[in-house]
Amino acid sequence: MDFCDRVRLVRHSYHLRDRASSRSASDGLSPSFFLLIEPPALADTGRVIPHPAQTFRGWGMSLAWEANDLYGGGRQPARIKDPQLQSQYMDLLYGDPTTRLTLGLNVARYNIGGGDDPTHTSMRADAEMEGFRAGPGAAFDWTRDAAQRRMLQEARIRGANIFEAFSNSPPFWMTVSGSSSGSTVAHQDNLRPDMRESFVTYLTTVVAHFRDVEDVRFESLEAFNEPDLSWMAGGRQEGYSASYSSQKMLIPMLADRLKQDGLDTFVSGVDMNNVGDAVEAAGQLSPRALSALGRLNTHDYRLVNKPAQLKRFKMLAQKFHKPIWMSELGCCFANQGDRTEMWGALFMADSVRMDLRDLGAEAWVLWQPDWNVIAFDENGGAPRPEKQFYALAQYTRFIRPGFQIISAGGASNTLAAYSPALRRLVLVSTNWDKETPNNLDLSAFGGLPSSVAVYRTTADEAINLQKGTISLSSKLHIIDTLPARSITTYVVDGISPLNRPRRHRLPPDLRHRGTKWDAVGQSGQRCAESTHQRCSQL
Repeated sequence: MDFCDRVRLVRHSYHLRDRASSRSASDGLSPSFFLLIEPPALADTGRVIPHPAQTFRGWGMSLAWEANDLYGGGRQPARIKDPQLQSQYMDLLYGDPTTRLTLGLNVARYNIGGGDDPTHTSMRADAEMEGFRAGPGAAFDWTRDAAQRRMLQEARIRGANIFEAFSNSPPFWMTVSGSSSGSTVAHQDNLRPDMRESFVTYLTTVVAHFRDVEDVRFESLEAFNEPDLSWMAGGRQEGYSASYSSQKMLIPMLADRLKQDGLDTFVSGVDMNNVGDAVEAAGQLSPRALSALGRLNTHDYRLVNKPAQLKRFKMLAQKFHKPIWMSELGCCFANQGDRTEMWGALFMADSVRMDLRDLGAEAWVLWQPDWNVIAFDENGGAPRPEKQFYALAQYTRFIRPGFQIISAGGASNTLAAYSPALRRLVLVSTNWDKETPNNLDLSAFGGLPSSVAVYRTTADEAINLQKGTISLSSKLHIIDTLPARSITTYVVDGISPLNRPRRHRLPPDLRHRGTKWDAVGQSGQRCAESTHQRCSQL
C-alpha cells in the first residue's frame, strides 16, 4: 500500500466517521457508538531494501537456573534424570538447525554465582547459585556450580561460540545485608565499599579460571543484573541494586583489572530490566564508565511495546560507538496477555522483530527455556517444545549468524534479513488477531525464483513450522494471507541485490522550492508535483 493508497483509506474512514457523526446527532446517538466498529485489517506492505543496518551475531540463552533444573544442583534435584533425555533437551537448544529440530543457539551466558549464606533458606532451590568462595579467607573451590559448568560445556560441544559471564550479586559475605538476595532497605546499594576491590577480583579470577582450565573464553563480563530493581534480603533469587555511583566506579575498575590480568574480555553493561531504564542509565554513567564498556546490554521486559524507546537507545549506542545486545527476555508473567500459549509466542515474536530492527541488537538472548519454551515432563518423559519454541524457531533456524538485518520498508510487522554469503533472504511476519493480507515487494533483488519456501506456526496445536511454497506475483511480490495469530517465515534462496541507479542531484533552481519529491519508481522517473498536490486529486 503506497502513500496515496493510505491517503485514500484515511479520507474514506473520516468520511464515514463524519457521516456517522451527523447521523448520530439527529438520531440522538453518541458518535463513539460508531467508532467502536473496528476497521478492516490493513495489509502489511513494504518494499524490501537490502540496506544493511547491523550484522547479526547470534541467538543465545542464560544458563543459570536452567542448569540446576536440568542436571540438579545445590538443593535442586534434576527434573530430567535420564542422560539421554538430558541430551535431547540440550539438542533442542544448541546445534545445527539444518540437521535436526533445534533453536540453533550459539550464545551462552554463564551466571557467576555469588552464593548465599548457607543458613538462609528463602531462595528457591533452582535459583540458588553456588559461589566459588565460601568466605573472605576461603580458597576458590572450582568443584562448585557443577550443573551450570556442565551445561556450559554441553552448549560448547554443540556449537556455542560466544560466551558472556554475568553476576546477579556479590557473594553474601561482601554485602551490607549479609544476603546475596538483596539489601534490607529498598534500592540501597548492597556492596560494602571496602569490598569493591574484592568483588572485582572475584569476578576476574573466575573469568581467568574458565579460560585456563575450562577452555571457555568469555568475550564479555557483566557485573550488574537489573540494578534498577529493588532487590531485598530474604528474596527468592540473587539480586543487587547497584547505585549509579557504584556502577561508575566498578565498571572502569573491572575493565582495568581485566586488562592488567591479560584477559581478552571486555566489560558489558548495564543490564537494566527494561529499555526505558537503560536509556536513563546511559545518561547517568560518567564518560569514563561509558568508555570502559565494550558493549551496551539491556533486558527488554515490558507490559506494552514502546518502539520509540528502542530507537532512542539505539541512537545512544551509535553516539557512543557501542554495539547492542538484548541480553535477557522471558515470557510470560501473570499480568501479561490472555495466558494462552500462542499469546506468549506472538509476544516473543514481536520482541525479536523489534529488538533486531528497532533496537539494533547484534545478539538476542532468551532467559530460561523452561519459561514456556520447552516443558519438562514431571513424570520423567521427553522434553516438549511449546509454542514459544516454534515462534523463536521461525527466526533462529533461518536468520543465522552473519546475516545482515535490512529494511522491510513499510511492512511494520515483518523483519527482513539477508546473507550475502548464502544469497538468502529471510522475511518473518507476525500477525495477531485478524486474518491479514501480506504484500512484500522483492523487486530490489535479482535472480528471484518463481516460488519461495514458507514456514508457518499458528495457534493450531498441529501447525508448527509447517512448510509450504508460495509463488511470486508478476511484479515480484510475495502476496499472502496471514492467518490470525500466526508467525510466517519466507525463505528466498539464490538472489542478490540489484545495482541501485545513481541518484542525481536536483538542478539548482529546483532544490529549495519546498517540493516533496517521490522516491524513484520502477520506471526511474520522478513526479514533479508535491506529494500533497498529487494525492489531493485522488
